[in-house]
Amino acid sequence: MKKNRTKFFRDPVHGFIEVYPHEREIVDSPIFQRLRKIHQLSFGSLVYHGAEHSRFGHSIGVMHLASRMLQNALRNTEDFETDSIPYDHLDEKKLRMAALLHDVGHPPFSHGLEKSVFPKHEDYSTALIEGPLAELVEKAELNPKEISNLVQGISDPKKSFLAKILSSQLDADRMDYLTRDSHYTGVMYGIFDLQRLILSIAVKDGNLVVLQKGLYAADQFLISRYYMYEQVYLHRVKRAFEGMARMFAESAEKNTLDYPSEKEIGTEAGLAKFLSRNDEWFLNILSGKRSEDTVRGRIADQLMRRIPYKKVIDTDDIRHIYAKRDGWSEDTGRSGIDFLRKTLMDKLTELGVYSLEILSDTYRNLPLILRPYSKPSGPEASEVESYSPIRIYEEQPDTLTPIEDISTAINSLSVGVPRVSRIYADRNAYDKVSKIADDYKKSIEMGP
Repeated sequence: MKKNRTKFFRDPVHGFIEVYPHEREIVDSPIFQRLRKIHQLSFGSLVYHGAEHSRFGHSIGVMHLASRMLQNALRNTEDFETDSIPYDHLDEKKLRMAALLHDVGHPPFSHGLEKSVFPKHEDYSTALIEGPLAELVEKAELNPKEISNLVQGISDPKKSFLAKILSSQLDADRMDYLTRDSHYTGVMYGIFDLQRLILSIAVKDGNLVVLQKGLYAADQFLISRYYMYEQVYLHRVKRAFEGMARMFAESAEKNTLDYPSEKEIGTEAGLAKFLSRNDEWFLNILSGKRSEDTVRGRIADQLMRRIPYKKVIDTDDIRHIYAKRDGWSEDTGRSGIDFLRKTLMDKLTELGVYSLEILSDTYRNLPLILRPYSKPSGPEASEVESYSPIRIYEEQPDTLTPIEDISTAINSLSVGVPRVSRIYADRNAYDKVSKIADDYKKSIEMGP
């Protein structure tokens, strides 16, 4: 009988990745194979043509990095005597399994349509691990509930660092997606000294820390995240396509998308439906509607032909005007866009424009929970955010310091990045909407 051996997957980012027999069974399952058809960057390939990579490769990459992080963290912890944590093979086995399955519940087009159109992927990942995948997890002599807890960021309080390796400001997920997304988009912003950073991780008081020698690698890692959000994840045209897809889906008649609930995927019929709900499924829906003589049909056609809504105005346009005047603040541009959006909604009938022909988009350059630094300031200081900065450990005199208190670059980011708001319009409505925006800008220039 042929022995089920450990395999080595050739990865374009990390080289050869070791995959054990019990992990291979998960990878070969239809549930995991579905991730091949879920784009990592949503509609990013319509902007960066190389970004055709999927959640499949990312998940395997996170498993690889999580394993390396744990091994190096425990080695450094012993060498520098920052904590007393013996290596446990079972911990690594659990961590690798949770890392492999952390994104298994992603909806079509990943984060682009998540929450607004499709439910949170974490809830689906939990349902799949404790349901259809439970038999394979148990066959690996692991507890499905413990694995799903790790995916949700919950671990034994005495070993909280295990959950931090999967979900924190310094985790394997971020390390993989920055390097992988940078590779496939062809941009250089996501490149940082990954090897040095992993070799500099340790555990102190149950939490992940970075040794002093890894300060600049951690600094580079955080700045890379900032630039990747600026240039890739929140790219103006990518956001337009995602917004158009959301409007298309949200304007559908109730339940016409027929996406299974997390409870349904525990049934044979529900699981079969879930396995078919991938990017191709959503594109087929667009294709079937593109010939309709409606605004919704036109959105579908434009998505299929890569014709994004055009930017009319954004917060920077307004801030540049106010910058010449007293009373300027970071929030001025956002409030200006909010006022203009309400004005446009009130004038739809007068303009002869449909609501679906105007797209309003707003976001922080880095969402609070994804920021590379710790606390918000200014207008956003009252918003809830978990304070979990990356801490730098100095052996002499045995101190932990938040990286923003050491790094000038990260400290400048911690001051706060203003929210971006933007209005787009369908090309048929662009001239009418643009005229209202131009009149508004002129009124600001003239002053009260």
